[in-house]
Amino acid sequence: MGKKQNKTAPTSELSVLSPDAVPWVIGERLFYQQPLPLKRLSTVMTDITDVLLSGGRGGLILDQIVDAIGEGGLKGQQRQAVMPVLVRTIVAVPEALPRICAKILENGDEKHLDAHLGGRQALAIIKTFIEQNEVGALLQDFFGLLGSLTESLATATAELTEEVGGSPSENSKT
Repeated sequence: MGKKQNKTAPTSELSVLSPDAVPWVIGERLFYQQPLPLKRLSTVMTDITDVLLSGGRGGLILDQIVDAIGEGGLKGQQRQAVMPVLVRTIVAVPEALPRICAKILENGDEKHLDAHLGGRQALAIIKTFIEQNEVGALLQDFFGLLGSLTESLATATAELTEEVGGSPSENSKT
Protein backbone atom coordinates (compact mmCIF):
# COMPACT_ATOMS: atom_id res chain seq x y z
CA MET A 1 0.00 0.00 0.00
CA GLY A 2 1.32 3.47 -0.83
CA LYS A 3 2.24 5.94 1.82
CA LYS A 4 1.63 9.63 2.18
CA GLN A 5 4.63 11.34 3.69
CA ASN A 6 4.51 14.78 5.24
CA LYS A 7 7.56 17.00 5.45
CA THR A 8 7.72 19.35 8.38
CA ALA A 9 9.41 22.66 7.74
CA PRO A 10 9.14 26.11 9.24
CA THR A 11 6.07 27.90 7.93
CA SER A 12 6.73 31.09 6.01
CA GLU A 13 4.61 33.20 3.68
CA LEU A 14 6.37 31.60 0.72
CA SER A 15 5.63 28.06 1.95
CA VAL A 16 1.96 28.95 2.38
CA LEU A 17 1.80 30.34 -1.16
CA SER A 18 3.76 27.39 -2.55
CA PRO A 19 3.14 24.33 -0.36
CA ASP A 20 5.47 21.34 -0.48
CA ALA A 21 4.66 18.62 -2.97
CA VAL A 22 3.12 15.54 -1.38
CA PRO A 23 4.93 12.31 -2.34
CA TRP A 24 2.93 9.13 -3.05
CA VAL A 25 4.42 5.68 -3.56
CA ILE A 26 2.12 3.72 -5.86
CA GLY A 27 3.23 0.32 -7.12
CA GLU A 28 6.91 0.98 -6.30
CA ARG A 29 6.83 4.28 -8.25
CA LEU A 30 7.05 7.71 -6.67
CA PHE A 31 4.61 10.41 -7.74
CA TYR A 32 4.33 13.99 -6.48
CA GLN A 33 1.20 16.01 -5.93
CA GLN A 34 1.15 19.77 -5.76
CA PRO A 35 -1.33 22.57 -6.46
CA LEU A 36 -2.37 22.51 -10.10
CA PRO A 37 -2.22 25.31 -12.64
CA LEU A 38 -5.62 26.70 -13.58
CA LYS A 39 -6.16 24.66 -16.77
CA ARG A 40 -5.36 21.30 -15.10
CA LEU A 41 -7.43 22.31 -12.07
CA SER A 42 -10.39 22.94 -14.36
CA THR A 43 -9.89 19.61 -16.16
CA VAL A 44 -9.79 17.64 -12.90
CA MET A 45 -12.84 19.42 -11.47
CA THR A 46 -14.75 18.76 -14.70
CA ASP A 47 -13.88 15.05 -14.52
CA ILE A 48 -14.92 14.80 -10.88
CA THR A 49 -18.18 16.64 -11.57
CA ASP A 50 -18.94 14.46 -14.61
CA VAL A 51 -18.50 11.29 -12.57
CA LEU A 52 -20.49 12.55 -9.59
CA LEU A 53 -23.28 13.90 -11.76
CA SER A 54 -23.42 10.78 -13.91
CA GLY A 55 -22.89 12.43 -17.27
CA GLY A 56 -25.22 15.34 -16.66
CA ARG A 57 -28.13 13.31 -15.27
CA GLY A 58 -27.02 13.40 -11.64
CA GLY A 59 -28.81 16.68 -10.92
CA LEU A 60 -32.09 15.18 -12.12
CA ILE A 61 -31.51 12.03 -10.07
CA LEU A 62 -30.63 14.07 -6.99
CA ASP A 63 -33.83 16.10 -7.40
CA GLN A 64 -35.86 12.89 -7.72
CA ILE A 65 -34.27 11.42 -4.59
CA VAL A 66 -34.83 14.60 -2.57
CA ASP A 67 -38.45 14.80 -3.76
CA ALA A 68 -38.99 11.12 -2.96
CA ILE A 69 -37.53 11.48 0.52
CA GLY A 70 -39.84 14.43 1.15
CA GLU A 71 -42.78 12.27 0.09
CA GLY A 72 -41.86 9.40 2.40
CA GLY A 73 -39.39 7.39 0.36
CA LEU A 74 -38.84 6.01 -3.14
CA LYS A 75 -41.82 4.11 -4.48
CA GLY A 76 -42.54 1.98 -7.54
CA GLN A 77 -41.68 3.91 -10.71
CA GLN A 78 -39.42 6.36 -8.88
CA ARG A 79 -37.28 3.50 -7.58
CA GLN A 80 -37.14 1.93 -11.05
CA ALA A 81 -36.04 5.24 -12.62
CA VAL A 82 -33.46 6.15 -9.97
CA MET A 83 -31.75 2.86 -9.16
CA PRO A 84 -30.00 2.16 -12.51
CA VAL A 85 -28.44 5.62 -12.57
CA LEU A 86 -27.35 5.36 -8.93
CA VAL A 87 -25.78 1.96 -9.62
CA ARG A 88 -23.98 3.30 -12.73
CA THR A 89 -22.65 6.24 -10.71
CA ILE A 90 -21.44 4.01 -7.88
CA VAL A 91 -19.69 1.75 -10.42
CA ALA A 92 -18.26 4.71 -12.38
CA VAL A 93 -16.59 6.39 -9.40
CA PRO A 94 -13.96 3.69 -8.70
CA GLU A 95 -13.45 3.15 -12.43
CA ALA A 96 -12.74 6.86 -12.94
CA LEU A 97 -10.35 7.28 -9.99
CA PRO A 98 -7.13 6.22 -11.83
CA ARG A 99 -7.92 8.65 -14.68
CA ILE A 100 -8.64 11.51 -12.27
CA CYS A 101 -5.58 10.77 -10.11
CA ALA A 102 -3.36 10.61 -13.21
CA LYS A 103 -4.41 14.19 -14.00
CA ILE A 104 -3.76 15.30 -10.42
CA LEU A 105 -0.30 13.75 -9.96
CA GLU A 106 2.83 15.07 -11.66
CA ASN A 107 3.73 12.67 -14.50
CA GLY A 108 0.65 10.62 -13.68
CA ASP A 109 0.44 7.39 -15.64
CA GLU A 110 -3.16 6.20 -15.91
CA LYS A 111 -2.23 2.62 -16.89
CA HIS A 112 0.17 2.30 -13.94
CA LEU A 113 -2.37 3.80 -11.55
CA ASP A 114 -5.10 1.54 -12.90
CA ALA A 115 -2.94 -1.47 -12.07
CA HIS A 116 -1.65 -0.34 -8.65
CA LEU A 117 -3.83 2.39 -7.11
CA GLY A 118 -6.00 1.40 -4.15
CA GLY A 119 -9.40 2.97 -3.47
CA ARG A 120 -8.47 4.56 -0.14
CA GLN A 121 -5.25 5.96 -1.56
CA ALA A 122 -7.13 7.39 -4.56
CA LEU A 123 -9.61 9.10 -2.25
CA ALA A 124 -6.72 10.45 -0.15
CA ILE A 125 -5.16 11.91 -3.32
CA ILE A 126 -8.45 13.60 -4.20
CA LYS A 127 -8.81 14.91 -0.63
CA THR A 128 -5.27 16.34 -0.87
CA PHE A 129 -6.19 17.85 -4.25
CA ILE A 130 -9.17 19.62 -2.66
CA GLU A 131 -7.02 20.92 0.22
CA GLN A 132 -4.00 21.96 -1.88
CA ASN A 133 -6.07 23.78 -4.47
CA GLU A 134 -8.45 25.31 -1.90
CA VAL A 135 -11.40 24.13 -3.98
CA GLY A 136 -13.98 25.15 -1.36
CA ALA A 137 -12.63 28.69 -1.10
CA LEU A 138 -12.32 28.89 -4.89
CA LEU A 139 -15.97 27.89 -5.35
CA GLN A 140 -17.07 30.31 -2.63
CA ASP A 141 -15.13 33.14 -4.30
CA PHE A 142 -16.60 32.24 -7.68
CA PHE A 143 -20.18 32.28 -6.39
CA GLY A 144 -19.44 35.53 -4.55
CA LEU A 145 -18.19 36.97 -7.84
CA LEU A 146 -21.36 35.84 -9.59
CA GLY A 147 -23.43 37.49 -6.84
CA SER A 148 -21.49 40.75 -7.28
CA LEU A 149 -21.94 40.58 -11.05
CA THR A 150 -25.68 40.01 -10.70
CA GLU A 151 -25.96 42.90 -8.26
CA SER A 152 -23.93 45.20 -10.55
CA LEU A 153 -26.09 44.30 -13.56
CA ALA A 154 -29.27 44.99 -11.57
CA THR A 155 -27.90 48.36 -10.43
CA ALA A 156 -26.80 49.29 -13.96
CA THR A 157 -30.19 48.29 -15.37
CA ALA A 158 -32.01 50.37 -12.74
CA GLU A 159 -29.76 53.38 -13.40
CA LEU A 160 -30.24 53.06 -17.16
CA THR A 161 -33.98 52.84 -16.71
CA GLU A 162 -33.99 56.02 -14.58
CA GLU A 163 -31.78 57.90 -17.08
CA VAL A 164 -33.97 57.00 -20.04
CA GLY A 165 -37.12 57.74 -18.12
CA GLY A 166 -39.03 54.50 -17.84
CA SER A 167 -38.65 50.80 -18.20
CA PRO A 168 -36.73 49.39 -21.16
CA SER A 169 -39.92 47.80 -22.53
CA GLU A 170 -41.75 51.15 -22.40
CA ASN A 171 -38.90 52.84 -24.28
CA SER A 172 -38.86 50.21 -27.02
CA LYS A 173 -42.50 51.12 -27.86
CA THR A 174 -41.61 54.71 -28.69
